[in-house]
Amino acid sequence: METPIHLKPEGPATEVLDAVLAQADGSMTWVLQHRASLVGPEGRVPSDYALRIFDVTPLIERNFDAYELCDFLSDFAGGSPWTCERHGTSIESAGPLLFILVDDRTHIRIEALLERLLNFAAEAEARAT
Repeated sequence: METPIHLKPEGPATEVLDAVLAQADGSMTWVLQHRASLVGPEGRVPSDYALRIFDVTPLIERNFDAYELCDFLSDFAGGSPWTCERHGTSIESAGPLLFILVDDRTHIRIEALLERLLNFAAEAEARAT
């Protein structure tokens, strides 16, 4: 594949790689496995799913609802290549804990999104005082 890429890399490496693959060939995707990025056609790159538990107590203390966070994360993921609606994936809530079963790539993005929400909430709190 010799497609010229015109891109000024900005943002997390995951987003840069998505942008490069989108310009090179819209049907390509990637996953993280064993500390390596595997690139290939959509649906043909193997994904290993892992369960991670996120404690969202700091967000709940700032008036976020755990069930709404689950819905938000599912909706946010659903409109992108890292959809949470693939077979065998899930986002569930138990009190302040989110149980998220997705591939490593999606975990990275969800963790970044939760961190952004926490930072946003803290900034809004600081502005209000």
